[in-house]
Amino acid sequence: MKKFIKTAFIFSVLILGLLFLPLRDFAQNSTNSPYSRYGIGDISSRGFCRNDALGGLGIGLRSNKNLNIINPASYSAIDSLTFTFEFGFKNKTAYIQSSDQNELYNDINISYLACGFPIAKWWYGSFGLLPYSSIGYNIKEINNSDSIPKEIHYTGSGGVNKFYIGNTFKLHKTLSIGFNASYLFGTLEQARTVNFTDTTVLYMNLKTRNFINVNDIYLNFGMQYNNSIKEKYQYTVGIIFDNQNKINATRNTLATRFYNKGGSAIIDSVLNTPGEKGNIVLPLNYGIGFSIKNDSWLFGADYYRQNWADVSFFGKNDSLANSNTISVGSEYIPDKNSISKYWNKVSYRFGGHFTNTYLKFSEKNEQLKDFGFSFGLGLPVKKTRSLLNVSIEIGQRGTTNKSLIRETYGMISVNFSLSDIWFMKTRFD
Repeated sequence: MKKFIKTAFIFSVLILGLLFLPLRDFAQNSTNSPYSRYGIGDISSRGFCRNDALGGLGIGLRSNKNLNIINPASYSAIDSLTFTFEFGFKNKTAYIQSSDQNELYNDINISYLACGFPIAKWWYGSFGLLPYSSIGYNIKEINNSDSIPKEIHYTGSGGVNKFYIGNTFKLHKTLSIGFNASYLFGTLEQARTVNFTDTTVLYMNLKTRNFINVNDIYLNFGMQYNNSIKEKYQYTVGIIFDNQNKINATRNTLATRFYNKGGSAIIDSVLNTPGEKGNIVLPLNYGIGFSIKNDSWLFGADYYRQNWADVSFFGKNDSLANSNTISVGSEYIPDKNSISKYWNKVSYRFGGHFTNTYLKFSEKNEQLKDFGFSFGLGLPVKKTRSLLNVSIEIGQRGTTNKSLIRETYGMISVNFSLSDIWFMKTRFD
């Protein structure tokens, strides 16, 4: 117990120190994907490290050792006397290919900070901080199709963070409902620069910059029903639902002109609209999933849908498409009660996912696909109830057909799940 408290204290000091960094940098520049140019950016993983190792599984998943933010009804799986604290890191390496170019990128970021705890026998809570989306791209387009050759540069950075407070209510020993109340905040910066490359003629280049500040609250809901079959198998069926949400945002737009030769000094401003109020409409989401397990193994599957076709940004549609995801995953523990053989107590996890992403290019009649395979380990920390979780995911998004871009990516996630009995007085330590 003392060792756990000491370890938790050290990690808490570290995390609190990180939190004193500017919060807007939590998701800043956490991607290098040209596809983050669209929508609100690259949407971050919906779950934590264990979910990643199981292919994104989470709607019908419950655990008393790992938090599951995908379905807020799952917090009732937390032991009634236990406090759980989690934080994680993620490293993503992406090999980006087009028909004539290729580049390699690498990013490492804090994944999330979260904790879960019982409030009453029928009420459980959780709260945490994690990235919601990220933007990071630098694209150059050469246009020599008309009589005036030019280059168009697209750049973007920033991201949206999410602070959530979750509540689960246990209506019956087999039925739980819950919700996450989340506060979204962050800044998205996007720029478009048109440079005329013919320096023998004097042209006026144009640069347009948008700064979008997001600040608003939204809710998502979940329900889980869990029961047993002949006291040997336990199964859980879950559903999640997020209504379409209008998120308040403020946009500052500045467009400036400068000559295509003699430097890049600004000549004048052709547009300046500070403090423009508007909305970002986030999609209706819903999903259903299940899991079944015994003392050694677990298997589950999820279906998840997002209606991105109805999304708009300051009243304009970004030509996005409805997205569908199928996730499957399995976990195996040889002998969780083993005393002499450590590796028999380790959780071995495998999973996969397939997604029709929200990225659709109508002029090319192509909706991008994303698929990947994952595996991971849940490593018990000796003499504690804590876990070190590791997951590795390898996948691919997009295609090089029709002058598009293909991303082949690998992600390594590391998560510490610190858990112990904190709500019971003990005579001996």
